[in-house]
Amino acid sequence: MLKKCLFSLILFTSFLGWKDTYGTEKDSIVILHTNDMHGHVIEGVNGELGYAKIAYLIKTMRASYPSLILVDTGDVLHGTNFVSLFKGESAVMIMNKLKYDAMTPGNHDFNYGMHLRKLENMMNFPILNANITKKGEPIFKPYMIKSVKNKKIAFIGVTSTETKTATSFSNTKGLAFKDERKTVQHIVNDVSKKADAVVLLSHSGITKDREIGDYVKGIDLIIGGHSHTCLEDLEKRQYAAIAQACEHGKALGKVELTFNGKTLSSIHGELLKKKHWVEKDESINILISRYNKKVEKHFNKKVGYSSSAFKGERKTLRTKGTPLGYYLADILKQRTGADIGFINGGAIRDGWPQGVLTRGDIYNVIPFEDRMVTFQAEGADIKKALENGVSRYPKEHGGFLHASGLSFAFKPEYPKGKRVRNVKVGGIPLQEKESYLISTTSFLANGGDGIFTGTKKIHDKGALQEEIIDYLSSQVRSRNK
Repeated sequence: MLKKCLFSLILFTSFLGWKDTYGTEKDSIVILHTNDMHGHVIEGVNGELGYAKIAYLIKTMRASYPSLILVDTGDVLHGTNFVSLFKGESAVMIMNKLKYDAMTPGNHDFNYGMHLRKLENMMNFPILNANITKKGEPIFKPYMIKSVKNKKIAFIGVTSTETKTATSFSNTKGLAFKDERKTVQHIVNDVSKKADAVVLLSHSGITKDREIGDYVKGIDLIIGGHSHTCLEDLEKRQYAAIAQACEHGKALGKVELTFNGKTLSSIHGELLKKKHWVEKDESINILISRYNKKVEKHFNKKVGYSSSAFKGERKTLRTKGTPLGYYLADILKQRTGADIGFINGGAIRDGWPQGVLTRGDIYNVIPFEDRMVTFQAEGADIKKALENGVSRYPKEHGGFLHASGLSFAFKPEYPKGKRVRNVKVGGIPLQEKESYLISTTSFLANGGDGIFTGTKKIHDKGALQEEIIDYLSSQVRSRNK
């Protein structure tokens, strides 16, 4: 007990030290920020702090900075079994308890469709977004102005225009995603007159944030997300500084705005991410445990066996073929009798272990509400899809395709649209005018990631995860005969 109290005292005084170094409660405002949690609520083995430890950091910081502001920049409501089973409600309840002040939605926060509006009604804080409209009108509050210690801090929200193709089409039907830079420039002209500092909450990625920071005058700070970028220090651009705190709760971002009177005089930022610094907040840990018991009951059923472990690393899946991607594509092909099975790297969110597999393992790998489908496609359209898949290489692309029944090579040094070479189906060269039966996900079939475009007759074969589970179970039954 003495050791635990001493540890807490050391941590508490270390935060006071930060306060003395970077400003005082009298003239500084602290903003803590998270992004791209993707449902990683529980502490993980890859540096994920988990919300219980993040809560401990937040509460300790509040002891030093009672007026601190807490925000999230999206992709928080979907991504693991812990949040998907409750359609995001479990994440909202945790955020309410942590007293978030605002968030902007990420592309994957639309994975439940407009159920997001129901989640918004459960929140004790606003969703801010200025560039998502329906029939020309914003569907969320575009901005808010928060009064803190006689200062007015404006928060504006924007979300990537890629959202239309980065989630299933039906999830954003009827919505328009306006250009972020133009939207921000238009709104900041008015908002900057009302505030002492302007903060943009952006789920648009580091490239777009840099563009806004270089060309939009009136923004002081951009707190970003979407690109999973770890900015240890603020990145200073022409007009604004940029902050972003990695992904999956591997860091809690801290930004300190220091004022001289009502004039913003300096901005300092850092990432808090050393796991050994912190304990777990008991109240959040209890809340997590309560939800987790229901998750385990639902997902712990044994469904199959894997003779080897498969890695599910984001960068690898989005830049090259992987054993897990090929295996899943092969399941798609075999379940439907198709000529070719396709799955995109962005659909795969985790690896799975060697040995017994549970329902939870499969849903962690593919957390999306997707369908297994088939459709006919001509060789020319298949080649175009392959070109789309490698179009961003060497940069990551969620549309990078893993195939079964098809092989190809590509030349990254060649111009986009002319990189793919030597395409073969079943060992025979692809014929551009011949029709092939494709098995893939409903996301890709309906134009997701811009891979398969155009109209087509799609045949639904069942829920993707359940089809994979049934295949794995059938393999176990076959071996036991």
